[in-house]
Amino acid sequence: MIDIHHFSKNLDALKEQIRKSTRIGERNKLLLLKFSADCHTGWGDKKLSQSRILKLLSSMKRLSEMIQKNWDWITKDDVRDILDKIDTDPNKGEWSQHDYRVVLRKFVSWLRNEYGYPQGERTDRSPWIICQKGAAFNKSRS
Repeated sequence: MIDIHHFSKNLDALKEQIRKSTRIGERNKLLLLKFSADCHTGWGDKKLSQSRILKLLSSMKRLSEMIQKNWDWITKDDVRDILDKIDTDPNKGEWSQHDYRVVLRKFVSWLRNEYGYPQGERTDRSPWIICQKGAAFNKSRS
């Protein structure tokens, strides 16, 4: 297929930006790149297009620059803090806020399915990132 929008080139450039970033920890860099690879191959979920992976990875890069700890040790309170920062940012509209919630939910779901929960943290698999008022974004997996 012809890549008229240069998604492949843009995705490669984004991965290189992540590798060279000084604002993202080494463990988080590894997790983001593995997430991208799993989205590309469809490992554990359906295979995603390069444009969708670019969207997910660029949003996760921005979120990774906001947090001060490794993603695999993130807690529910950390997620609340991230969502609060997104929701109170005057430069982010309602749809941007929604997109960040969707991306964060997808990444955290992948992370927990891939690596489990930190010792002493949640053991159930119920959704806890809310995308709209009062409704959990993710329906339980079958």
